[in-house]
Amino acid sequence: MRRITEKAWRLISTALALALPLVSLASGQHATWSGRPNSGWLYVVDSNRNTTESTVLVVDPEKGQIAASLRAGFQPDITLSPDGSRLYLSFSDQQNPAEGKLQVIDTSTGAVLKELPNRNRWLTTDYAYSPNMVLSNDGVWIYLLKMDQSGAAIEYIEVFDTQLSAFLSNRIALPECVSAIMVPSETGVYAVCGGTQDVRFVNVDRESKTLRPTSMTIEIGKSLREGTSKPVPYQKYPHYVATGFLNPNATFTAITTDGLFVRSDALSGETIDRGAIDRATHAPSFEPGLPITMGWLQDRWLRMQTPVVSPDGKRIYLGLGQAKALKHGSQSLDRIVILDPTDFDLISTLNPHRTFWSFAINSSGNRLYVVDPYQAVVSVLDANNGRELSVISGVGTTPVYAVVAP
Repeated sequence: MRRITEKAWRLISTALALALPLVSLASGQHATWSGRPNSGWLYVVDSNRNTTESTVLVVDPEKGQIAASLRAGFQPDITLSPDGSRLYLSFSDQQNPAEGKLQVIDTSTGAVLKELPNRNRWLTTDYAYSPNMVLSNDGVWIYLLKMDQSGAAIEYIEVFDTQLSAFLSNRIALPECVSAIMVPSETGVYAVCGGTQDVRFVNVDRESKTLRPTSMTIEIGKSLREGTSKPVPYQKYPHYVATGFLNPNATFTAITTDGLFVRSDALSGETIDRGAIDRATHAPSFEPGLPITMGWLQDRWLRMQTPVVSPDGKRIYLGLGQAKALKHGSQSLDRIVILDPTDFDLISTLNPHRTFWSFAINSSGNRLYVVDPYQAVVSVLDANNGRELSVISGVGTTPVYAVVAP
């Protein structure tokens, strides 16, 4: 049984939702594991249209080759240790997805060092998805978004201790969150909840190794309603949260699918600033299904997405889709904007010349890897000007996201 109802998924989907030669890769001809992937190589999750034949592919972007592959079970998720020595792989069996597994893999050999039960994984009904587990900044904790459907469906966060290779004893519930993007901090994790239009902070007590809820909640919908002169019914015109990120000045910024932002104190949740990311000055339009600003965002929207920030923290990259495509059920993206995360000045607009689902940035901040599940390719772009440097084709069947090796 899938972990989220079709009704709930449709709700999120509706609100969220120099030519170079191709390097072709023959299907099924992947090399065996041959040592730890180099810095800058990619781990690409191939969901294989939500079948049990999914894989994690190790891609050398310079040569445009798949260097290795791992069988990954049903709807896999991955994250890497900060030094790249460990790959953490979460997956399920399609016939019994509630009984998930978490593997700790040595990236030098591809060997599974430990496998643990990983119940109640958050799974989607679609073959393309965002990761539902993230690593803490120091690599000690892995935060996993889960859904308990033993009674009423309840989303929650569970934490895996990478040093002890064990889950912490308690968990923190996220009632009605439905779907979330997780953003780690020095002391815990921010859960950007699409269903409840808020951001909740979960603290990890390092001494007792337990999770502690906090009273800090950033209420995005409420803040935006208070910030407009036109009263808008909460349930009729919700502002779904697309992504969020931490600023160096101890603030947290959340951005909605229709182009609004709320900047809050990262500790108290108190609103500091709000507005439109394209800084339109006129009153917004609240017609459902359309962007509410008419600056450079125009007829585009932001699907719920993992934040992509440059290594120096001076740029944030946002994937945009066309509102008219969303009306026809497509959540694909086709444009990337680069913004100054402090004042949302538009730095650049990149056009990858293809639709895509996700993208990642390398540790040097000069390359973007755009993942296209529809054509099974990964495009390599110059992160500054968007020039397409190469296109790697034959990357599995349905690649959904990539993680760059440190």
